[in-house]
Amino acid sequence: EKAPPTATSADAMASHGVSETSLLRTNVEERMSTLLQQLGDLEELRPEIDDEEYEGLKEETREQLRELEEQLQRMAEGDLSLVDELGTYRLAIQAAIKEAFKTPEVLAMFAKGEPMALRGKLQQLRESRDLGRLGKEDYEQQAREILLLLRRMGEALSSEEQSLLGDQAQKGLFVELDGDELGASGVESILQQARDADKKAHATKEAS
Repeated sequence: EKAPPTATSADAMASHGVSETSLLRTNVEERMSTLLQQLGDLEELRPEIDDEEYEGLKEETREQLRELEEQLQRMAEGDLSLVDELGTYRLAIQAAIKEAFKTPEVLAMFAKGEPMALRGKLQQLRESRDLGRLGKEDYEQQAREILLLLRRMGEALSSEEQSLLGDQAQKGLFVELDGDELGASGVESILQQARDADKKAHATKEAS
């Protein structure tokens, strides 16, 4: 008979599992960041390319995002402890696919839990606005996207930031990610649906 694994071998197996999961997570983050950056770069190139090329490249990138989302779902089905974490990634990808955000690269910062990076991006926008490189409308649109993500991450907003975001929220925009406006159809609902779907798939796999 095969001897049961010793404590040392069990620890080694657990450590290997953690390392493998960490590597998968890193690969997913890099892939997601690359695709979201591609969407952002594509928007910057929009005036320089024709409509057919623009639409073709955008759809190709969105298709790759859909494939990545499917990969995340399979990962969560195999390890329920990853459901919440991967759910945030999937949420960011869904927002990019639905074109809920005009600056998709900030979604990668949100998905990776990088509020300081979002704050840095916001500061860059303010500097560009103050130097006249960015118009008021473009600044406010991009700033609101960042502020919405910061609020979703639980970060404190200044009264000025809350006012800027509040005005936009009243107009019903950016509701794809904002659970406060969407209520039961908001972020927590999306994450719960992901948890339920992954648990169901996991149970089906164990029963078969």
